[in-house]
Amino acid sequence: MLSGELLNILRLFEAHHIPAIPYKGPVLAASVYGDLAWLRQFGDLDILVPKREVLRAKELLSTHGYRPMWQLFWGREKTYLRQTGAYTYNLYHDACRFKLELHWDVTPAFRLDLEDLWERLEPISLAGTTVRGLSPEDTLLILSVHGSDHLWSKLSMMGDIVELIRLHPEMKWQHVMDQARTFGVTRMLWLGLRLARELLGTALPPDVLDRMESDPVATALSMQLRQRLFGRTASPPGGVLQFRVRERWQDKGRYGFYYVQWHLLTPHPEDQEFFPLPRLLFPLYYILRPLRLATRYGWPYVQSLLQHLPSYLAGGRQRIG
Repeated sequence: MLSGELLNILRLFEAHHIPAIPYKGPVLAASVYGDLAWLRQFGDLDILVPKREVLRAKELLSTHGYRPMWQLFWGREKTYLRQTGAYTYNLYHDACRFKLELHWDVTPAFRLDLEDLWERLEPISLAGTTVRGLSPEDTLLILSVHGSDHLWSKLSMMGDIVELIRLHPEMKWQHVMDQARTFGVTRMLWLGLRLARELLGTALPPDVLDRMESDPVATALSMQLRQRLFGRTASPPGGVLQFRVRERWQDKGRYGFYYVQWHLLTPHPEDQEFFPLPRLLFPLYYILRPLRLATRYGWPYVQSLLQHLPSYLAGGRQRIG
């Protein structure tokens, strides 16, 4: 059903001249695992569109049963699109219970050049229909960035990388590494490859292994994330790990600003559920949210943050147990 809906949406966008690239979900299951219902589960749809087309795509989808998941914005879509770190607009179809994510970036620290991606799209067979999808090299980079953004919280994330590399022995590794360096996500790439190799035994070319081993921070992060995945020991807060996984200071700063703005200050739907206010008093949520978070998480979170702060400031050059 999700695959059929994806094809319908792609046809709809094409008819209205909205460029769109499907990724993850059905396209990844079909192109990497060879079957929609065999080894890879998915529960929503992800489509990359140019940022300038997001609101037009949203309006178009609203005529086909989709609604924004964040009713809280009350027409503040343009403000949301301008926020640092905003990279997805989520919609929901009540009748079909489908969740659709319109992306213009993959994470707060990864600025995609969709026009560049478009030049490298490749044909993919999906439910008997040919669609244009990401190249293996771009897929590997985006999977690495997406996995790092979610701190590799599921073993299936590494499984996607293992299967992708196995299916494409002709992978253009130099292009992948050049793109990673351009976008400042080399450490995310190393982290994904290291976890796939250490946990699932994927084979990597010698030159890639040599470069991967040259990043001590990725080595330390890999140990921490393995412990986090299997719950063996207490790990640093996710925000600290997100700082360390970014190698450039401008990306660390961008993520820090995003974290404060989006997680601590920007009102979320649960704030409205916690304390309903009329529309005219919406600005009060910017005061209520940090107060609610302080009440909910309080001192234990601050203690955990302070406990792991020295290791972050040290740059992760030592292994953290």
